[in-house]
Amino acid sequence: MTTDGLNVNGLPAGQRLRIGEARLEVAIVCTPCSQVERIRPGLRKEVWGRGGMLCWVLEGGVIRAGDPIEKLPRPLSPSRQSCDETRGEVSGRAT
Repeated sequence: MTTDGLNVNGLPAGQRLRIGEARLEVAIVCTPCSQVERIRPGLRKEVWGRGGMLCWVLEGGVIRAGDPIEKLPRPLSPSRQSCDETRGEVSGRAT
């Protein structure tokens, strides 16, 4: 998935996001790796220099192009695993 209006390189590990029906948690911010070549040969070269992130899926759901990307509050401690139900700050859109 690509995004518009969200600097993924600036997201800290643990940041939670709501995109469409899904809730995600940033595991690590990374550079494009060889795994993207499985999606489409040549894609790694096309996206090189752009940031990426690996996320844990906290709650699956449909994500569509144009869905808002909301930053959700981070848990108070690592032991707190439930997602906060409050609406977060809209930071970008899925493209």
